[in-house]
Amino acid sequence: MFLLNSSVGDINIVSWETVESESATWTMDHSDMNKIGYIIKPVGDLVEVTLWIDFDNEKLEKSYNKVGELVLKGLKRYIEFIEEGGDPNDYDKKEVLVRP
Repeated sequence: MFLLNSSVGDINIVSWETVESESATWTMDHSDMNKIGYIIKPVGDLVEVTLWIDFDNEKLEKSYNKVGELVLKGLKRYIEFIEEGGDPNDYDKKEVLVRP
């Protein structure tokens, strides 16, 4: 379990599942957001990313869109890190969720 402080509020992640280079899912506790995840699918020379968020309070949908944008920006930074020759094992993958 770990607590992330982000620009959209604190996120208490209690569990996560990953399939390397395919998908990730984070489960939250004591949050309006239950889970967030993404699926990565190569399509030719491009990569298609499907981002999803499981939540109960529809009034907060705009806030969840901001969370999604942060995750997509984090994935882009990770890809740029790899493209620049970085070792995936050296990247702090929590940054996908929190780094501005």
